Amino acid sequence: MTTTDNNKIWLVTGANRGIGFNLVKNLISRADTIVYAAARDPQKATELQKLATANKNLHIIKITSGSIEDAKNAAAAIEKVIHPFDPLPSSHSLPAIGRPRLRHRQRRHRLSNSRLKDVTLEDVNDHFQVNVVGVLVLFQAVLPLLLKRQTRVFEAISSAVASNTNAALFVPFNNGSYSLSKAALNYLVRRISVEHAEESLIAFTVHPGLVETDMAQDFLDRPEGASWRSYAIKPDDSAKALLAVTDKAKKEYNGKYLNYDGTELPW
Repeated sequence: MTTTDNNKIWLVTGANRGIGFNLVKNLISRADTIVYAAARDPQKATELQKLATANKNLHIIKITSGSIEDAKNAAAAIEKVIHPFDPLPSSHSLPAIGRPRLRHRQRRHRLSNSRLKDVTLEDVNDHFQVNVVGVLVLFQAVLPLLLKRQTRVFEAISSAVASNTNAALFVPFNNGSYSLSKAALNYLVRRISVEHAEESLIAFTVHPGLVETDMAQDFLDRPEGASWRSYAIKPDDSAKALLAVTDKAKKEYNGKYLNYDGTELPW
């Protein structure tokens, strides 16, 4: 593929289902846009494969969360297609989208619905591996690419449950490990924003809403989730809202913790 100065390049991880898949579907319809969709097992990402067959601007790459080798290979694949001296108007990374099962290795159980008194260290470690370590590994791999471009945007999908201020509000979710890992993700991206502010990197996190994915549906189907059902939104609606926020990314977004409507959330 020949790229021009007008192309926008997006890297979307967790792209084979849920919010990630809907991000890809919305992006590939845009003019002058090239999309790299990352999945743990591209050969089994059948819906992504169908999209790629019909859309030449979509490339599927392998990324297992936390894999240094996968992240480096993905960055190298993108660099190979994009001429290293061509300025790239926009390169977005949307890693660590929550999903019902952790993907970096085989698991026999779903994401926990436990309070901290009941969580296991294995569960905490698994969440941190995907939502914190995986994002850090990806950031380290794509940073050299970002720093070669005119516009440098690194965006991570966080969650409202990561808010220290609103911790009491989300106790009914019983998602202790998940909340811990997303709070750590917020700090990770905030730290990235500070360390690279002088390099014009824009790094921020966004809460995608209470999205009707398998993970959220498990909570919404429980009695304690009844009062939250009216807040739930479809994955495609979340994806469209996230893209609207990302399209407006500017210097003032650096280090922010945003809601999917673009408003700031309390740390």
